[in-house]
Amino acid sequence: MKYEFLSIALPKDIGEKMRQAECDELNRYFQDGWEFADSVCQTVSASAGRFYGSVFIILKREKKQ
Repeated sequence: MKYEFLSIALPKDIGEKMRQAECDELNRYFQDGWEFADSVCQTVSASAGRFYGSVFIILKREKKQ
């Protein structure tokens, strides 16, 4: 079985809960056959020594032949 993968970056200000817009976007992917595979939290450095965290949701689905 072969899969294709997709990553979605959530906004850096996601905080402790997702807004309705992010939930709606993920649900559209799930309705299109994507499923949750993993998530990654990444710290990203910016100028002036500030650090921002990002969360990436990784989705997968069977490759269409």
